[in-house]
Order: sequence, then C-alpha cells, then structure tokens
Amino acid sequence: MNTVAISGNLTRDPEFRTTERGVDLCNIGIAVQENRRNPDQSWRQIVHFFNAVAFNGQARTARKFAKGDLVAIQGKLQHRTFERADGSKGSVVEIVVEDFVGEKMYFDAQGNPPVRGGQRPAGAEAAAPAAAPPPSAAPPAAAPVMPDVAPDILDDDIPF
Repeated sequence: MNTVAISGNLTRDPEFRTTERGVDLCNIGIAVQENRRNPDQSWRQIVHFFNAVAFNGQARTARKFAKGDLVAIQGKLQHRTFERADGSKGSVVEIVVEDFVGEKMYFDAQGNPPVRGGQRPAGAEAAAPAAAPPPSAAPPAAAPVMPDVAPDILDDDIPF
C-alpha cells in the first residue's frame, strides 16, 4: 500500500506550468506541524516539510492557493532521480497528489461555512442561493484520471 494523507500550510506559492506534452503540473511545498511532549511534560512543536506535485485538474486547483494557505492532500509517495544542469545526479521523494482540498474551498461565495447534514448552526441565517452560472458557462469537467507515474517520466528514466 502506498497512501499518504497530510494537512498543513503551503510553504511557498504553487509553481504551475504546462509541460511540452500539454500536461498541467503544479509543485507545492507543505509544512506539517506536530506537537510532542518533552520529558518534563511541556510541549514542543516540530515542523515537517514535504514536497508534492499535482497534475491536470488537481494542478489547476492547487494553483488557486498561496503561501500560508491551509491545505489537505491525499496521494502516494514517488521516488525519482534526475540529472542537474552540472551533470550530477539527484533524487527526490515527493507526494503525487490524488486529492487536494484547501481551506478556501470550504466557504461559499458569501464566506459562509458549508452546510453539513442539511442544517445550519443554531442562530445562523440561511444564505441566499448562489446565482446560476451564465448560459455560456461550460459544464464542470469530469475528475481527471491520475496516471500511475508522473507523465514526464519516460520508461528510459526508470532505473529497473
């Protein structure tokens, strides 16, 4: 099983680009905070930093966020090797994003939190329904199918 799920804050603005093959790609960095108890029972905060890459629809979603935004991703770990400009070899372990959720996605256009279970919290006013999209608006695209490997990795790049 190769499954990873983390939530944290973006460490930099997402880096979006489209490859020569037409695949949308977005690199992000995420800082995940963990609290641990010291031997004297006080708490200390540890921060872990992770790199992640999103493709196609997930990449287009990720590009809407900015440094510091709270996000949650689910995906899988991928190890890949590469060659630097000076000819030396490098390797990286990163998360290939299969599902991306950001804090901005939890609120409607008026800034109201989502309705869960069909009920609003006590005392909350019902929000006006969202305006219908204009007739010329394209219907939402189907969720993209994630490839088993990154699209830019060729068979010749795989070391086995």
